[in-house]
Amino acid sequence: FNIYINDIINIDTTAQFIIYADDTSLFLTSGCAKDLLALANAALSELNRWSSLNSLSVNKSKTKAVLFQPRNNFHIDGHLQMGSSVINIVPSIKCLKVVFQENLLWNLCTDSVANKIARVVGILMKLRFFLPLSVKKLLYNCLFLSHLNYCHLVWRNTTMSNITKLYLLQKKAVRAIANSSYDAHT
Repeated sequence: FNIYINDIINIDTTAQFIIYADDTSLFLTSGCAKDLLALANAALSELNRWSSLNSLSVNKSKTKAVLFQPRNNFHIDGHLQMGSSVINIVPSIKCLKVVFQENLLWNLCTDSVANKIARVVGILMKLRFFLPLSVKKLLYNCLFLSHLNYCHLVWRNTTMSNITKLYLLQKKAVRAIANSSYDAHT
């Protein structure tokens, strides 16, 4: 499949393509919202044409666009279109389990990570008196640390309150592994 779609990157010279398995992301830049909209519509038109020529179809209901920008910098007058379908411009999008927000603050991404690791902390708390230390460490590394380490370089410049939220969950996990009380120094 990857060999089959290998030439997709040649359909538009203004777009940068990132392809992972069957997920394709297009990135376009411009200092002007009107120009960016025109570039995006041209790229989407070429993508639609390329898909038809290669007997492929783009799932337009799953196709979304995000306008990355500083706060309240642009306002888009117009819409994105691919064939006869309108492509929604959304404030955030999840790509490979990382939530990208239009202002790149990473609040939604760190909330998603916090929700996942909070469940792991709950599991560790319930099992802390029943499992040996080696198994608890293994669970921590597999189920907790893997979520913290996945793409952390992307969202590491988030706000201190987001970092603190994750840090406190990590402290709770360490207490569960060590069979310490909830107020023990970690």
